[in-house]
Amino acid sequence: MLWYQNVATLITQFIIPLIVLCVLNLQVARTIINATEQRKELVAKERREHSTAKMMIFVVIVFLVCYIFSFVLNVTEIFFPELFQENRIGYVFNDINNILVVVNSSTAFIFYMIYSTRFRDQLRTLYGIRFFAA
Repeated sequence: MLWYQNVATLITQFIIPLIVLCVLNLQVARTIINATEQRKELVAKERREHSTAKMMIFVVIVFLVCYIFSFVLNVTEIFFPELFQENRIGYVFNDINNILVVVNSSTAFIFYMIYSTRFRDQLRTLYGIRFFAA
């Protein structure tokens, strides 16, 4: 792959999503802190907000863990392209990267199941998923 393709991939698949996720999560955390100070009596709503914030933070952490390898792989490919031309190690690293991308894509469902009662309720209403109902 040409170096500018690697740089474009690095910017569009790691740097921009990371910045967007961090900025949005910081805004959500700030809003939750302000709402907590203003509405001390709304305990149930606070719990939902904190649960949502935890869920979003975990999604960002999984994103970082899964895509840091992609980041390192792209930077390595820019500076050491010979590793990826005829060497099998480049293919192995690329396969590991693809597995991590799939893990990142599939973990959001798990976090939604754990932290979102609304998501669980909607999932229970789906045809064929009746066994989740208590």
